[in-house]
Amino acid sequence: MIKKYLLKGLCYFIFVSFILCIYGCAPTLKSKALAPAQVNLGGYTKIAVLDFEGKNGKSIAKMLESELLNTKIEEKPYFTIVTRDKLEKILQEQALQLTGAIDPSTAVRIGNILGVEALIVGNVHSYDTEDRNYNRGSDNANCTERTAFINFTVNFINATTGNVETSHTEDDKGKATKCLGGQRKKSDAGQKKDSGLGGLLADLVIDAAIDAAASGIDAALSVNFGPPDQMLNELSKKAIAKFVKKITPQYVLTEIALKDKDDDSGILPFGKKEEQKEIDNALKVGCDFARNNFWDRAIKTWEGVTKKKPNCAAAYYNKAVAYEMKGDFVKSKNRFEKAVDIKPSEEYIKALARIEKKIKEKEEVEKQLRERRKAKQPEQPVAAPPVAPPAAPPLLAPKEAQAAEVQTERQEAAPPALLAPKEAQAAVAPPPPPPLVYLVTIKAANVRTEANAQSKIITQLKKGEKVEKLDKSGNWFKIKLTSGETGWVFKDLVKEEP
Repeated sequence: MIKKYLLKGLCYFIFVSFILCIYGCAPTLKSKALAPAQVNLGGYTKIAVLDFEGKNGKSIAKMLESELLNTKIEEKPYFTIVTRDKLEKILQEQALQLTGAIDPSTAVRIGNILGVEALIVGNVHSYDTEDRNYNRGSDNANCTERTAFINFTVNFINATTGNVETSHTEDDKGKATKCLGGQRKKSDAGQKKDSGLGGLLADLVIDAAIDAAASGIDAALSVNFGPPDQMLNELSKKAIAKFVKKITPQYVLTEIALKDKDDDSGILPFGKKEEQKEIDNALKVGCDFARNNFWDRAIKTWEGVTKKKPNCAAAYYNKAVAYEMKGDFVKSKNRFEKAVDIKPSEEYIKALARIEKKIKEKEEVEKQLRERRKAKQPEQPVAAPPVAPPAAPPLLAPKEAQAAEVQTERQEAAPPALLAPKEAQAAVAPPPPPPLVYLVTIKAANVRTEANAQSKIITQLKKGEKVEKLDKSGNWFKIKLTSGETGWVFKDLVKEEP
């Protein structure tokens, strides 16, 4: 009973504090900054997601692909994804199956066919729900607590080497409770039930506290109560979002409160009260500019405060926040340091630590993005060294020049030497080698216009058909068909005729 009234008292306090804060608190801003990926995969730009093994693995792979497609940095997709409709069509054409368990050689082969730098594969270990029924004593409601469990492993594979670049296991659960048939009991003393918003808020908090006590305290994700499949689907999306945040840079929002009063307000002697009022008023005017994103005007206003009162830590703090919101972290750090030097309060010290962290994260993000830009740039061909012009012949004396000229004329006029019969036969060019003939090894092999899996299909070859190999480009053979047409076929789909 005592606990119940303590909870109600706490609720009233929170409610009153909330109302006061709306009308009297200093403005709070939201700063948006890009934080680096926890796992740096900046060298990979084009990837494909294969189906995961295990229960609902295909659905989870689709969710992951969708989350990656929607992840954008600087308004551009972070990864280029070979979407599942193209992926399935290409691999089916090449007689390969989508699977989460592939060996390194198969990974390299799939990567070559798809033209990607990396593959994402995975395995779902658990995907289920569990119910627990109980009676809520506060109102005799019959409650069902449903817990959804999911555990899966994701492997990011280098499609050139077949090596696993990074592996991560996501193990999550989500809880939700639904209660029916409850009826609020009257208090033991028969007192009238509290009415109004405060009483309603208190009742809601009491019920939430009872449900939390029944559920226990754990790290479950928040999900909505519903059918098992619906809850598992919601939990899967949240678990996948957690994984994607680990391998991509993320925009992080930080709430920052401005100072609309000087730290010395209320403690100055009577003679300086008017001067302090002017300073506080200027701080508030700057806050009004800041609320409307007029940062230059806000900074100018707060600079006027520091000119009038050089030891005003609140003004330096506000200027630091303004530069932080503009993205100039170096100037922001400088102003935070001045605020800390004047007044080393916990608030100012935490702000300085925050901006120092942002500076480090910005450097790391820029490094990761540079790696991506470098990976996207095609390799430039190495220029051949310049060929030196032929050296000019030495100058000859008049008689020597005439003798050399006569000798040259004689050589040009000389008849060709007669060859012996054997020498004449040897001088004849050897016959060209026989064409390389290859046999098709699968049921149907596509012949394409270019040496890649995205180009147009010319025709299909049946198993056992013979083709002539003309050229090679990477993992593709240029072939000549019996009709005389030429095209390209993936090298693993044919073998040399014995």
